[in-house]
Amino acid sequence: MVDTLPKNIAKRESEMEKNNLIKLTGLWKKEGKDGNVFFQGKLSYNTNLLLFKNQYKNSEKDPDLILYIGKAENKEQQKKPELDNEGIPF
Repeated sequence: MVDTLPKNIAKRESEMEKNNLIKLTGLWKKEGKDGNVFFQGKLSYNTNLLLFKNQYKNSEKDPDLILYIGKAENKEQQKKPELDNEGIPF
């Protein structure tokens, strides 16, 4: 599989395999409505990963980051209008 990737990616993938690391997903840097930065990625077609800075860190024993897993809405679900009992969208 590594042979079919561009050289820079193949090298990184090869290094990960040597260290017994398995790539799960990529994360993208986002900014929330409140201005806080977080990272988001998909674990599967219906599962999101969200990584936030721990806003409640009070000591070195508290984690720096918190990772959440949640259900992702696919684009079809987002576009479907809600229907009432008579099949009329509202």
